[in-house]
Amino acid sequence: MTAPEPGHDPEQADAPEQTDAPERWTVEDAGALNARAAGWMLGATLPTASLLGMLLAPIVSDSWVFVGGPWWSAIGGIVSWVVLVDGVSVLFVLGSAFVTVPVTYAAGRLLERARRPWTQVIVHALLAGTMAAVPAWILGADSLGVTAPISIAAGAAGALARRGQQRRARVVGGRAALGPSA
Repeated sequence: MTAPEPGHDPEQADAPEQTDAPERWTVEDAGALNARAAGWMLGATLPTASLLGMLLAPIVSDSWVFVGGPWWSAIGGIVSWVVLVDGVSVLFVLGSAFVTVPVTYAAGRLLERARRPWTQVIVHALLAGTMAAVPAWILGADSLGVTAPISIAAGAAGALARRGQQRRARVVGGRAALGPSA
């Protein structure tokens, strides 16, 4: 048995060589990001935005007024509303996650050389929020009471998804099919 060469680590003998070449953003990375964002939107940000929207609606508009009744009835109505909005939104959220893969891919390619991870998070949040507001506006939802909560929920979901993707890529060590970790 021979002694290892100085400066040679046998544990790293099979490890791939590290290069400074930028990692390439792929369509799979964009799809994974959109899937994560859809999960965040349906599981956390849209229910939260629906709840806050329902609680703040009487302040914004006179047409939304809570009627009398016991407090548990009001809470049951609010929870029912949140579940209904989330349930109705499932097809729209999943459909938009699929349809917007090319836009997410283009943004990822443009951001490949971004040095700061937060730049990617902010750009993906703004992109997701804008892409959520435009269809609502085109379909005639001209009220900020409708488009703002959806846009904010989508932007927050995009930010949470991209940040989680970056953290996971760092923990796993590099890409791990989860996008550039820069």
